[in-house]
Amino acid sequence: MRLTPQITKYTHFVNEDGRIYYSTLTASSGYDVYMYDFDKRSVPVRLKSPVNTKVDDFNFIIISEKDAVVARSAGGAQATILYRLLAF
Repeated sequence: MRLTPQITKYTHFVNEDGRIYYSTLTASSGYDVYMYDFDKRSVPVRLKSPVNTKVDDFNFIIISEKDAVVARSAGGAQATILYRLLAF
């Protein structure tokens, strides 16, 4: 199944519940994190804040039910910063 042409641009994460989280380039806000539920065969959903912001968001990984990590980089930035999201 092809979800998006750029699903392999950054690392994707498959959660134990069968959902895949991945980043893709959007026309308006750079890279954003999306979720696709294999069980429901739903349309990919763009995750809301605090996961996605105005900068590039990618490499989203769920650590536990209320703990996750996302990488962020401003357009053209030389650095990428990892953010821990508690109670997201």
